[in-house]
Amino acid sequence: MLLLASCNDANPVQPPPVIQNPPKISCPAPVTVKSNGPLPSVVYGSATSSFGSPPVNIVCTPASGSVFPIGTSNVTCTATDQLQRSDTCSFTVTVTVPPQISLTSFAAYGDSMTAGEVISEGQGISAGEGILQKARPYQLDKGVAYPADLLAELTAFYSAQTIRVDNLGVKGLTTQQLLDNMPSQIPAGVYQVFLLMGGANDLPAAEAGDPTAISEAVDNMRQMIVLARNKGLRVFVATIPPEVPNMSCFGADNGGDFDQVVPYNNALKAMLASQNAVLVDVYSAFVGRESTLIDCDGLHPTKLGYQVIADTFFASIKQTLQVPSTPLRTLPPPSFVPVPVRRR
Repeated sequence: MLLLASCNDANPVQPPPVIQNPPKISCPAPVTVKSNGPLPSVVYGSATSSFGSPPVNIVCTPASGSVFPIGTSNVTCTATDQLQRSDTCSFTVTVTVPPQISLTSFAAYGDSMTAGEVISEGQGISAGEGILQKARPYQLDKGVAYPADLLAELTAFYSAQTIRVDNLGVKGLTTQQLLDNMPSQIPAGVYQVFLLMGGANDLPAAEAGDPTAISEAVDNMRQMIVLARNKGLRVFVATIPPEVPNMSCFGADNGGDFDQVVPYNNALKAMLASQNAVLVDVYSAFVGRESTLIDCDGLHPTKLGYQVIADTFFASIKQTLQVPSTPLRTLPPPSFVPVPVRRR
């Protein structure tokens, strides 16, 4: 006999509940941000969860948008489903500070190679004796002079600091003239660093046979170093770039003193060995690259040459003046020191 279920059966058979797998959480990638001042609020990506019995709630601590201290912090994220099952993951948030230098105010002093004489920007090209020559005046372009390039590099790298680089170069000056003008050009209390490059305008006298021209030029450089140190300045002194003979513009400045450059630089480096000054070896940075770094007169740098001078100064400044980074460490909790009880 077939028995039919009663329509009034109050306890129908229910299908067994479907149990989802426990939640599985995935954290975002580690985050690194740079702090240029106050501690930053760091926004990071969202953690995600798969599986779990919905709804699945995800909480990360510290939350995205929180203020994080300098150094590396752990963020822990937890996913919890409606059955109170949970899964956790973690990732790091690292807050760095930009590098810093101990001194930030620079005076760049020297002749046209500091001022920024760019021969290929000169005006009045004329043909003479079959050679294209540049007629004076040459173009002084402080925008491409090495102090401008150096300021851009220092400002970009030491982004949390205000950097000053003043171009105090004057074209055509010998080292004696630079020495004579220095007291008025470098006032006390304005600058912290003295960048000096000179001597190229002394080499024609050496080429003409003056046996004391190089030694006198080097001694003038020494006296400028002493004056700068007496003003409390940190001193950087550059060798001069090589010259290229027989170039094709303005014959009077065609690198004709090229054979005096190495003797002058060698004497300059020997003098610096006994002075509290940093050598910036511009000459070595140019060797082998003269065709792109020396302009058509065989003497002055091209725009790229001025950038290389700036790069060479920057490397020396970074090595000498950058403040060492202090490793971050977690301080232990203070120890309990019992206070002695005074008995009466």
